[in-house]
Amino acid sequence: MHPSTRIFCLLMVAVLGTLAPEQLHAQSAAEIPSVRVPRNYRLVAIEDYAPYKDSVQQVCTWLMASPLDVQRYKRQQAFEFMMDWINGAPYTHIELAAEVLVPIAEEADAACANEWTMLYIAGMVDARIADADLPFAKAQEAGLKALMQGYGHSAEICPSAFLKQLQKAHRKDKLDTWVAKHITPPAK
Repeated sequence: MHPSTRIFCLLMVAVLGTLAPEQLHAQSAAEIPSVRVPRNYRLVAIEDYAPYKDSVQQVCTWLMASPLDVQRYKRQQAFEFMMDWINGAPYTHIELAAEVLVPIAEEADAACANEWTMLYIAGMVDARIADADLPFAKAQEAGLKALMQGYGHSAEICPSAFLKQLQKAHRKDKLDTWVAKHITPPAK
């Protein structure tokens, strides 16, 4: 993905993050996972990023596990922290695929598109922290699996025909086939 396209996608997601779905439902406090999002962090020099690796992975895991309609403010904080970290971390690189982002943006309302994009990014970030040399297709698959995890417990909040199609591939354990067929790897 061209750097300017990547920046545009990240800006789009950041802007959309200020919106919230109107069709929210309640969930009991006991069912809501917990996470501590770092505050007052400083990410300037390369050595500033390593101490936050575990926190980023915890935030990614929490984003994937928690329903979209609970703790909206904390979700936004978690997403902002994750994005700040990955935008400067020298050893974690992700490629956002237009083949995933465009159908999500075209089909969902802005708030839902932001949530689905956030989960897609969180899955790739989590996988890349675990294995910085993870091949492109496997990173995409990790992002889609995270998206499917979130869609599984929030589909009624933000329905999507595209994600329903991906869910079928995921249930058949065929996301790798879907990635190979639909997502163009970056030029080398």
